[in-house]
Amino acid sequence: MKIAFLLSLSVLISCAHVSKEAERIPAAVQSLNPDRILYIGDSHTVGAFGHKLDELIRKETGKQLTTYGSAGSVVWWYRDQYPAKYGYFHRDMAGSIDSQIGTPTPDFSKVYSELLPQKVIVALSGNYFRYPEAFTRKDVRGLAKEIYESGSQCIWITAPDSRLYKEERKKTIAIIKEEVSPYCDVIESTKYTKYYTDPNLGDGIHYGPQAGGKWAQDLFEAELKSLLK
Repeated sequence: MKIAFLLSLSVLISCAHVSKEAERIPAAVQSLNPDRILYIGDSHTVGAFGHKLDELIRKETGKQLTTYGSAGSVVWWYRDQYPAKYGYFHRDMAGSIDSQIGTPTPDFSKVYSELLPQKVIVALSGNYFRYPEAFTRKDVRGLAKEIYESGSQCIWITAPDSRLYKEERKKTIAIIKEEVSPYCDVIESTKYTKYYTDPNLGDGIHYGPQAGGKWAQDLFEAELKSLLK
């Protein structure tokens, strides 16, 4: 009887140990949805580039895509749900679109836990030239590491060529690449863009339908498509 009791106790302790080990593994790692992709970004995602990229991913991969774009945003907007007062774009897996300006930028962690996507695309780098370097490093590294440790593949798309703040943005992109590269595949948009030479075209940062669409198409075909397989 004593031996049987000890054996039962041993089994209970063993099961408890397994349960504790399981608790250390993020739920997302255990149950990611292989057909789901989450894409978040800033004003370029709200605009022509993001709309075209959203279209390409849905059409060419057949995956279930959820897209969020909040103009002016950086990662912390997707933490504190800062209002998207400069522009907003959301398209859910069914294809329904919401572009109501002023909508709170979604809480990334909440959206992630609801979707548990296999892949996460982050297009946030264009606005960091306004922030201190230390803040930028911490902000982007935190998200990249969170995605990586949750078990999803992280793909980070940097800002395109511009006419305004060219050197500042170039420096910021280098910083972001350094911080997220240990956790994410990085796609550099400057390889696929050349800003308008005519000073009367564009606002110095954003791309119109034709140029934005071409940027999305070239980037998708050259790099992103293979990463989404």
